[in-house]
Amino acid sequence: MAVQRERSTLAPGRTGRKVSVLPYLFLLPMLVSFIVFNLIPVFWSLGLSFTNYNLITPAHFVGLSNYRHALLQSSLFWLAVRHTVWFVLAVPLGVAISLSAAFLINALPWGQGLFRFIYYLPSALSSIAMGVLWAFLISFGSHSILSQVMADIGFPAGLNFTGPNLFLAFVLFSGMLVGWGPGMVIFSAGLRGIDQELYDAGKLDGATGMKATWYLTLPQLRLTLMYVIITGMIGAFQVFESLFVIGSLGTGSQFGPLNSGLTLVPLIYEKAFSYMQFGYASAIAFLMLAVIMVLTIISMRLGQGGTALGK
Repeated sequence: MAVQRERSTLAPGRTGRKVSVLPYLFLLPMLVSFIVFNLIPVFWSLGLSFTNYNLITPAHFVGLSNYRHALLQSSLFWLAVRHTVWFVLAVPLGVAISLSAAFLINALPWGQGLFRFIYYLPSALSSIAMGVLWAFLISFGSHSILSQVMADIGFPAGLNFTGPNLFLAFVLFSGMLVGWGPGMVIFSAGLRGIDQELYDAGKLDGATGMKATWYLTLPQLRLTLMYVIITGMIGAFQVFESLFVIGSLGTGSQFGPLNSGLTLVPLIYEKAFSYMQFGYASAIAFLMLAVIMVLTIISMRLGQGGTALGK
């Protein structure tokens, strides 16, 4: 019976050999789900980006008007771009901190798992829960808990993190704190995967200390660095939940006072679901997608030492 059941799942391949169709049957639900809930919506929203659609009246084709309005006429779009750039520029700093933490934790003689758990803990909590916590810390403006703590450790008294000048910096720091944990775990795994014999051979050539880190460790972590940087950049473009929660609960404004925390994804959300401008929101989304693709390709080429992609 077992032999007959196995043969029933075989089909002739192009080379004449029997190919099992069972793996494809298991993959079929995921493939259908990807097509229905991911691929089709992407192409549908691409078509919407060339229309004026408000979910009530039929879509009206407007060509490149949505893209033209975003790039040439909308000051709010460029404000969101500037704020998003700050999140993207913070990615290398977050990567450096995560890598440093991985070095330090892996060098501990004992308790590596404990310190790795403590360092990762903020990332394990949901972004909504962390947003509520951060909003609680900055509530009441210059009289907030965080302002008092900052004054106690030497910073100027009366810092107002709910104001337009400090709100973006606070949200940026809170986002970086959550993002350090996953990077640390990935770098720790990468460091443990480096063969110790490589360092033993390097000592014969004088590669010790920082030289070993620069000439041996970092080249071995090149692909890991590339992965963490690319995923970090994508995450920086997509920041939304914590920003929305901190702004709404901490300042009473969805994206901070005077849109001081407005980035591209919140702008897409606002245009689509507050103003029913689905075509314009789709255009902004695809502009953001184009930038992410360009930065990803650049990062991959740099991470591969200038070689062509896929080689």
